[in-house]
Amino acid sequence: MTEKEEVLLNAIKDLIIFVSLTFAMLYARDLMQVVQYGFMLVAMTIINKK
Repeated sequence: MTEKEEVLLNAIKDLIIFVSLTFAMLYARDLMQVVQYGFMLVAMTIINKK
């Protein structure tokens, strides 16, 4: 995989995470649910970056 493809893949991944977080905030009525979603997505991002 070239460097350009890797950058593109990371950008797409970040976009998906951002969209997921936005939907989570829109649909989660409970604030704690949003916080849990946020932590989960951040954890997933950290794992994916390694």
